[in-house]
Amino acid sequence: MALRIAFVRPRLGVGGAERLVVDAARVLAERGHEVALFAPDRPSVPQFEDAVSPRFSWARDGAWIPESLLGRLRAPMAMIRAAAAGWFARGFSPDVVFADVTSHIVPWLSRVTRAPVVFYCHFPDALLTAEGARARPAYRSYRSRLDRMEARGLEAARVVLVNSAFTARRLAETFPELRVQTTVLAPGVDVSRHAVEPISDDGEIPVVTVSRFDPRKNLTLAVEAFAAARREAPAGPRSRMVLHIAGRHDDRWPECREALAHLKNIAAGLGIADAVRFHLSRGDAEVRALLAGSRVVLYTPRGEHFGYGPLEAMACARPVIAVNEGGPAETVVDGVTGFLRAPEVAAFAGALSLCVADPDLSRRLGLAGRDRAASRFSLEGFGRELEQVCLRVSGRS
Repeated sequence: MALRIAFVRPRLGVGGAERLVVDAARVLAERGHEVALFAPDRPSVPQFEDAVSPRFSWARDGAWIPESLLGRLRAPMAMIRAAAAGWFARGFSPDVVFADVTSHIVPWLSRVTRAPVVFYCHFPDALLTAEGARARPAYRSYRSRLDRMEARGLEAARVVLVNSAFTARRLAETFPELRVQTTVLAPGVDVSRHAVEPISDDGEIPVVTVSRFDPRKNLTLAVEAFAAARREAPAGPRSRMVLHIAGRHDDRWPECREALAHLKNIAAGLGIADAVRFHLSRGDAEVRALLAGSRVVLYTPRGEHFGYGPLEAMACARPVIAVNEGGPAETVVDGVTGFLRAPEVAAFAGALSLCVADPDLSRRLGLAGRDRAASRFSLEGFGRELEQVCLRVSGRS
Protein backbone atom coordinates (compact mmCIF):
# COMPACT_ATOMS: atom_id res chain seq x y z
CA MET A 1 0.00 0.00 0.00
CA ALA A 2 1.43 3.37 -1.05
CA LEU A 3 2.32 5.88 1.66
CA ARG A 4 2.80 9.63 1.65
CA ILE A 5 6.27 10.10 3.17
CA ALA A 6 7.69 13.51 4.06
CA PHE A 7 11.43 14.00 4.59
CA VAL A 8 12.11 16.93 6.92
CA ARG A 9 15.56 18.37 7.61
CA PRO A 10 17.27 21.78 7.98
CA ARG A 11 19.01 21.75 4.59
CA LEU A 12 20.43 19.52 1.89
CA GLY A 13 23.97 19.56 0.51
CA VAL A 14 26.54 16.93 -0.42
CA GLY A 15 27.56 15.25 2.84
CA GLY A 16 27.06 11.66 3.95
CA ALA A 17 23.83 12.43 5.83
CA GLU A 18 22.44 14.17 2.75
CA ARG A 19 23.47 11.21 0.59
CA LEU A 20 21.42 8.92 2.80
CA VAL A 21 18.35 11.17 2.72
CA VAL A 22 18.42 11.58 -1.06
CA ASP A 23 18.94 7.84 -1.57
CA ALA A 24 16.13 7.00 0.87
CA ALA A 25 13.74 9.37 -0.89
CA ARG A 26 14.66 7.97 -4.29
CA VAL A 27 14.36 4.31 -3.36
CA LEU A 28 11.02 4.79 -1.53
CA ALA A 29 9.64 6.67 -4.54
CA GLU A 30 10.83 3.85 -6.81
CA ARG A 31 8.94 1.41 -4.59
CA GLY A 32 5.69 3.25 -5.34
CA HIS A 33 5.35 5.70 -2.45
CA GLU A 34 4.58 9.42 -2.76
CA VAL A 35 7.63 11.20 -1.44
CA ALA A 36 8.34 14.87 -0.76
CA LEU A 37 11.46 16.53 0.62
CA PHE A 38 11.10 19.58 2.84
CA ALA A 39 14.55 21.14 3.28
CA PRO A 40 15.21 24.90 3.14
CA ASP A 41 18.03 25.65 0.74
CA ARG A 42 19.10 28.04 -1.98
CA PRO A 43 19.45 26.82 -5.59
CA SER A 44 23.11 27.92 -5.57
CA VAL A 45 24.12 25.42 -2.85
CA PRO A 46 25.74 22.25 -4.36
CA GLN A 47 23.45 19.21 -4.26
CA PHE A 48 23.57 15.57 -5.23
CA GLU A 49 22.26 15.02 -8.73
CA ASP A 50 19.35 12.90 -7.42
CA ALA A 51 18.13 15.71 -5.16
CA VAL A 52 16.30 17.16 -8.15
CA SER A 53 14.20 14.29 -9.43
CA PRO A 54 10.90 13.77 -11.23
CA ARG A 55 10.23 10.92 -8.79
CA PHE A 56 9.67 13.20 -5.79
CA SER A 57 9.17 16.87 -4.99
CA TRP A 58 11.47 19.14 -3.03
CA ALA A 59 10.14 22.21 -1.20
CA ARG A 60 12.93 24.68 -0.37
CA ASP A 61 10.71 27.10 1.61
CA GLY A 62 12.46 28.74 4.55
CA ALA A 63 15.83 29.14 2.82
CA TRP A 64 15.89 32.74 4.02
CA ILE A 65 16.42 31.55 7.61
CA PRO A 66 20.17 31.85 8.34
CA GLU A 67 22.20 28.74 9.13
CA SER A 68 24.08 30.56 11.88
CA LEU A 69 24.29 33.91 13.58
CA LEU A 70 27.73 35.41 13.07
CA GLY A 71 29.10 31.89 12.70
CA ARG A 72 27.56 30.74 16.00
CA LEU A 73 24.36 29.10 17.25
CA ARG A 74 24.33 26.62 14.38
CA ALA A 75 22.39 23.98 16.32
CA PRO A 76 19.48 26.29 17.28
CA MET A 77 19.33 27.69 13.76
CA ALA A 78 19.25 24.16 12.33
CA MET A 79 16.30 23.41 14.62
CA ILE A 80 14.49 26.54 13.46
CA ARG A 81 15.07 25.67 9.81
CA ALA A 82 13.89 22.08 10.35
CA ALA A 83 10.85 23.33 12.24
CA ALA A 84 10.01 25.60 9.31
CA ALA A 85 10.36 22.63 6.95
CA GLY A 86 7.99 20.65 9.18
CA TRP A 87 5.46 23.47 9.12
CA PHE A 88 5.42 23.43 5.33
CA ALA A 89 5.12 19.62 5.37
CA ARG A 90 1.67 19.94 6.98
CA GLY A 91 0.07 20.60 3.61
CA PHE A 92 1.44 17.33 2.27
CA SER A 93 -0.61 15.40 4.89
CA PRO A 94 2.05 12.72 5.33
CA ASP A 95 1.41 9.23 6.63
CA VAL A 96 5.00 9.09 7.89
CA VAL A 97 7.65 11.73 8.55
CA PHE A 98 11.32 10.82 8.11
CA ALA A 99 13.57 13.20 10.05
CA ASP A 100 17.26 13.31 10.82
CA VAL A 101 19.91 15.69 12.25
CA THR A 102 17.57 17.53 14.68
CA SER A 103 15.74 15.11 16.96
CA HIS A 104 15.09 18.13 19.20
CA ILE A 105 12.00 19.06 17.15
CA VAL A 106 10.47 15.58 16.86
CA PRO A 107 7.71 16.28 19.46
CA TRP A 108 6.69 19.40 17.55
CA LEU A 109 6.91 17.57 14.21
CA SER A 110 4.58 14.85 15.48
CA ARG A 111 2.03 17.43 16.61
CA VAL A 112 2.10 19.66 13.57
CA THR A 113 1.98 16.88 10.96
CA ARG A 114 -0.09 14.42 13.03
CA ALA A 115 2.08 11.63 11.65
CA PRO A 116 4.49 9.15 13.26
CA VAL A 117 8.13 10.19 12.99
CA VAL A 118 10.93 7.85 11.97
CA PHE A 119 14.15 9.45 13.18
CA TYR A 120 17.49 8.48 11.61
CA CYS A 121 20.40 9.14 13.96
CA HIS A 122 23.67 9.57 12.09
CA PHE A 123 25.40 10.29 15.43
CA PRO A 124 24.36 11.87 18.74
CA ASP A 125 24.38 15.64 18.37
CA ALA A 126 25.60 15.89 21.97
CA LEU A 127 28.92 14.36 20.88
CA LEU A 128 29.53 16.76 18.00
CA THR A 129 30.71 19.68 20.12
CA ALA A 130 34.25 20.94 19.72
CA GLU A 131 36.79 19.30 22.00
CA GLY A 132 37.09 21.23 25.27
CA ALA A 133 34.11 23.47 24.54
CA ARG A 134 32.11 22.17 27.50
CA ALA A 135 34.81 23.32 29.90
CA ARG A 136 33.32 26.80 29.62
CA PRO A 137 30.39 27.12 32.09
CA ALA A 138 28.21 29.23 29.80
CA TYR A 139 28.62 26.84 26.89
CA ARG A 140 28.10 23.82 29.13
CA SER A 141 24.80 25.25 30.34
CA TYR A 142 23.74 26.04 26.77
CA ARG A 143 24.62 22.55 25.52
CA SER A 144 22.98 20.78 28.47
CA ARG A 145 19.65 22.30 27.45
CA LEU A 146 20.15 21.11 23.88
CA ASP A 147 21.13 17.65 25.15
CA ARG A 148 17.88 17.36 27.11
CA MET A 149 15.91 18.44 24.06
CA GLU A 150 17.75 15.85 21.97
CA ALA A 151 16.89 13.04 24.42
CA ARG A 152 13.21 14.06 24.60
CA GLY A 153 13.06 14.20 20.82
CA LEU A 154 14.53 10.73 20.43
CA GLU A 155 11.97 9.33 22.87
CA ALA A 156 9.16 11.02 20.94
CA ALA A 157 10.09 9.26 17.71
CA ARG A 158 8.10 6.16 16.82
CA VAL A 159 11.32 4.47 15.64
CA VAL A 160 14.98 5.47 15.96
CA LEU A 161 17.25 4.11 13.24
CA VAL A 162 21.05 4.28 13.41
CA ASN A 163 23.65 3.81 10.70
CA SER A 164 25.97 1.37 12.50
CA ALA A 165 26.44 -0.71 15.62
CA PHE A 166 29.11 1.85 16.58
CA THR A 167 26.56 4.67 16.55
CA ALA A 168 24.08 2.53 18.49
CA ARG A 169 26.68 2.02 21.24
CA ARG A 170 27.59 5.70 21.41
CA LEU A 171 23.93 6.68 21.56
CA ALA A 172 23.34 4.29 24.47
CA GLU A 173 26.42 5.64 26.27
CA THR A 174 25.38 9.25 25.72
CA PHE A 175 21.79 8.77 26.85
CA PRO A 176 21.82 5.74 29.18
CA GLU A 177 18.28 6.41 30.40
CA LEU A 178 16.83 6.62 26.90
CA ARG A 179 13.57 4.69 26.73
CA VAL A 180 13.56 3.87 23.04
CA GLN A 181 14.88 0.91 21.11
CA THR A 182 17.28 1.62 18.29
CA THR A 183 17.54 -0.39 15.09
CA VAL A 184 20.66 -0.52 12.93
CA LEU A 185 19.85 0.20 9.29
CA ALA A 186 23.11 0.78 7.45
CA PRO A 187 23.05 3.01 4.37
CA GLY A 188 23.20 1.32 1.00
CA VAL A 189 24.96 1.98 -2.27
CA ASP A 190 23.62 1.57 -5.79
CA VAL A 191 26.31 -0.76 -7.09
CA SER A 192 24.93 -0.57 -10.64
CA ARG A 193 25.92 3.12 -10.82
CA HIS A 194 29.56 2.41 -10.08
CA ALA A 195 31.66 1.28 -13.02
CA VAL A 196 34.41 -1.29 -12.62
CA GLU A 197 37.47 -0.10 -14.52
CA PRO A 198 40.54 -2.30 -15.03
CA ILE A 199 43.48 -1.58 -12.76
CA SER A 200 46.46 -0.84 -14.98
CA ASP A 201 50.11 -0.60 -14.06
CA ASP A 202 50.73 1.92 -16.84
CA GLY A 203 50.62 5.67 -16.44
CA GLU A 204 49.50 7.50 -13.31
CA ILE A 205 48.97 5.60 -10.05
CA PRO A 206 46.01 7.44 -8.56
CA VAL A 207 45.41 7.31 -4.81
CA VAL A 208 42.03 8.81 -3.87
CA THR A 209 40.39 10.01 -0.70
CA VAL A 210 36.82 11.31 -0.60
CA SER A 211 35.76 13.24 2.47
CA ARG A 212 34.40 16.62 3.53
CA PHE A 213 37.09 19.29 4.00
CA ASP A 214 36.89 19.43 7.77
CA PRO A 215 39.59 19.10 10.46
CA ARG A 216 37.60 16.23 12.02
CA LYS A 217 38.09 14.12 8.88
CA ASN A 218 41.82 13.70 9.63
CA LEU A 219 42.86 14.31 6.02
CA THR A 220 46.35 15.26 7.17
CA LEU A 221 46.92 11.53 7.69
CA ALA A 222 46.16 10.87 4.01
CA VAL A 223 48.69 13.48 2.86
CA GLU A 224 51.42 12.36 5.26
CA ALA A 225 50.90 8.64 4.57
CA PHE A 226 50.96 9.29 0.83
CA ALA A 227 54.19 11.25 1.20
CA ALA A 228 55.76 8.47 3.26
CA ALA A 229 54.75 5.74 0.79
CA ARG A 230 55.97 7.86 -2.11
CA ARG A 231 59.38 8.33 -0.49
CA GLU A 232 59.80 4.58 -0.07
CA ALA A 233 58.60 3.64 -3.56
CA PRO A 234 61.08 2.87 -6.37
CA ALA A 235 61.80 5.75 -8.73
CA GLY A 236 59.42 4.52 -11.45
CA PRO A 237 56.23 4.19 -9.38
CA ARG A 238 57.18 7.20 -7.24
CA SER A 239 57.03 9.58 -10.18
CA ARG A 240 53.59 8.26 -11.16
CA MET A 241 51.88 8.41 -7.75
CA VAL A 242 49.22 11.13 -7.44
CA LEU A 243 46.93 11.84 -4.49
CA HIS A 244 43.43 13.09 -5.33
CA ILE A 245 41.46 14.64 -2.44
CA ALA A 246 37.79 15.16 -3.25
CA GLY A 247 35.00 16.37 -1.04
CA ARG A 248 32.50 18.98 -0.06
CA HIS A 249 33.97 22.44 0.49
CA ASP A 250 31.73 25.28 1.64
CA ASP A 251 33.65 28.53 1.56
CA ARG A 252 31.18 30.10 4.02
CA TRP A 253 32.51 27.98 6.89
CA PRO A 254 35.92 28.88 8.37
CA GLU A 255 36.70 25.24 9.22
CA CYS A 256 36.46 24.32 5.52
CA ARG A 257 38.78 27.13 4.46
CA GLU A 258 41.23 26.35 7.24
CA ALA A 259 41.26 22.60 6.48
CA LEU A 260 42.01 23.18 2.79
CA ALA A 261 44.75 25.72 3.52
CA HIS A 262 46.29 23.38 6.09
CA LEU A 263 46.38 20.46 3.66
CA LYS A 264 48.03 22.60 0.98
CA ASN A 265 50.64 23.76 3.48
CA ILE A 266 51.35 20.19 4.62
CA ALA A 267 51.76 19.02 1.02
CA ALA A 268 54.10 21.90 0.25
CA GLY A 269 56.14 21.26 3.38
CA LEU A 270 56.53 17.59 2.45
CA GLY A 271 57.61 18.50 -1.07
CA ILE A 272 54.65 16.79 -2.77
CA ALA A 273 52.48 19.78 -3.72
CA ASP A 274 52.81 18.87 -7.40
CA ALA A 275 51.48 15.36 -6.68
CA VAL A 276 48.38 16.37 -4.68
CA ARG A 277 45.23 17.51 -6.48
CA PHE A 278 42.13 18.93 -4.84
CA HIS A 279 38.59 18.46 -6.16
CA LEU A 280 36.16 20.76 -4.37
CA SER A 281 32.42 19.97 -4.22
CA ARG A 282 32.45 18.05 -7.49
CA GLY A 283 29.40 16.28 -8.92
CA ASP A 284 28.46 12.66 -8.28
CA ALA A 285 29.68 11.46 -11.68
CA GLU A 286 33.12 13.04 -11.28
CA VAL A 287 33.58 11.55 -7.81
CA ARG A 288 32.55 8.11 -9.07
CA ALA A 289 35.03 8.47 -11.93
CA LEU A 290 37.83 9.34 -9.50
CA LEU A 291 37.05 6.27 -7.40
CA ALA A 292 36.74 4.00 -10.44
CA GLY A 293 40.09 5.16 -11.80
CA SER A 294 42.01 4.80 -8.53
CA ARG A 295 44.53 2.17 -7.47
CA VAL A 296 43.43 2.38 -3.84
CA VAL A 297 41.20 4.58 -1.65
CA LEU A 298 42.24 6.07 1.69
CA TYR A 299 39.65 6.79 4.36
CA THR A 300 41.15 8.59 7.34
CA PRO A 301 38.44 9.84 9.77
CA ARG A 302 38.73 8.58 13.34
CA GLY A 303 35.60 7.28 15.06
CA GLU A 304 33.59 7.78 11.87
CA HIS A 305 29.91 7.08 12.45
CA PHE A 306 29.47 5.12 9.22
CA GLY A 307 31.34 6.51 6.22
CA TYR A 308 30.08 6.37 2.63
CA GLY A 309 33.59 6.60 1.19
CA PRO A 310 34.56 2.96 1.83
CA LEU A 311 31.21 1.72 0.55
CA GLU A 312 31.44 3.68 -2.71
CA ALA A 313 35.05 2.61 -3.21
CA MET A 314 34.08 -1.05 -2.76
CA ALA A 315 31.21 -0.59 -5.22
CA CYS A 316 33.86 0.53 -7.75
CA ALA A 317 35.92 -2.60 -6.95
CA ARG A 318 38.69 -0.63 -5.28
CA PRO A 319 40.47 -1.61 -2.06
CA VAL A 320 40.06 0.64 0.96
CA ILE A 321 42.58 1.54 3.63
CA ALA A 322 40.59 2.83 6.60
CA VAL A 323 41.03 3.59 10.28
CA ASN A 324 40.13 0.55 12.37
CA GLU A 325 37.42 2.38 14.30
CA GLY A 326 33.73 3.16 14.01
CA GLY A 327 31.61 2.40 10.97
CA PRO A 328 34.46 1.51 8.54
CA ALA A 329 35.41 -1.36 10.86
CA GLU A 330 31.94 -2.78 10.09
CA THR A 331 32.11 -2.36 6.32
CA VAL A 332 35.77 -3.03 5.42
CA VAL A 333 37.10 -6.55 6.03
CA ASP A 334 40.80 -6.41 6.83
CA GLY A 335 42.89 -8.34 4.33
CA VAL A 336 39.80 -9.21 2.26
CA THR A 337 38.35 -5.95 0.89
CA GLY A 338 41.18 -3.68 2.00
CA PHE A 339 43.10 -2.90 5.16
CA LEU A 340 42.05 -1.64 8.59
CA ARG A 341 44.90 0.19 10.26
CA ALA A 342 45.69 2.33 13.29
CA PRO A 343 45.45 6.06 12.48
CA GLU A 344 49.21 6.34 12.16
CA VAL A 345 51.31 7.45 9.21
CA ALA A 346 53.54 4.37 9.16
CA ALA A 347 50.58 1.97 9.33
CA PHE A 348 48.70 3.67 6.48
CA ALA A 349 51.85 4.12 4.40
CA GLY A 350 52.72 0.43 4.73
CA ALA A 351 49.30 -0.70 3.48
CA LEU A 352 49.39 1.89 0.70
CA SER A 353 52.81 0.67 -0.43
CA LEU A 354 51.46 -2.87 -0.80
CA CYS A 355 48.71 -1.68 -3.18
CA VAL A 356 51.04 0.55 -5.16
CA ALA A 357 53.59 -2.24 -5.62
CA ASP A 358 51.09 -5.00 -6.46
CA PRO A 359 48.25 -4.16 -8.90
CA ASP A 360 47.01 -7.76 -8.69
CA LEU A 361 46.52 -7.40 -4.94
CA SER A 362 44.43 -4.27 -5.52
CA ARG A 363 42.34 -6.13 -8.10
CA ARG A 364 41.64 -9.05 -5.76
CA LEU A 365 40.75 -6.85 -2.80
CA GLY A 366 38.63 -4.58 -4.97
CA LEU A 367 36.56 -7.37 -6.49
CA ALA A 368 35.93 -8.86 -3.05
CA GLY A 369 34.82 -5.41 -1.89
CA ARG A 370 32.34 -5.06 -4.73
CA ASP A 371 30.84 -8.45 -3.87
CA ARG A 372 30.49 -7.36 -0.24
CA ALA A 373 28.89 -4.04 -1.18
CA ALA A 374 26.38 -5.80 -3.44
CA SER A 375 25.47 -8.52 -0.95
CA ARG A 376 25.56 -6.65 2.38
CA PHE A 377 25.12 -2.95 1.64
CA SER A 378 22.94 -2.62 -1.45
CA LEU A 379 20.59 0.31 -1.87
CA GLU A 380 17.85 -2.13 -2.81
CA GLY A 381 18.19 -3.94 0.52
CA PHE A 382 18.27 -0.64 2.42
CA GLY A 383 15.10 0.53 0.66
CA ARG A 384 13.29 -2.71 1.33
CA GLU A 385 14.01 -2.53 5.08
CA LEU A 386 13.17 1.17 5.31
CA GLU A 387 9.87 0.57 3.54
CA GLN A 388 8.95 -2.09 6.11
CA VAL A 389 9.71 0.35 8.93
CA CYS A 390 7.48 3.03 7.36
CA LEU A 391 4.64 0.57 6.76
CA ARG A 392 4.86 -0.67 10.33
CA VAL A 393 4.77 2.75 12.02
CA SER A 394 1.90 3.84 9.79
CA GLY A 395 -0.12 0.75 10.69
CA ARG A 396 -0.22 -0.42 7.07
CA SER A 397 1.98 -3.51 7.37
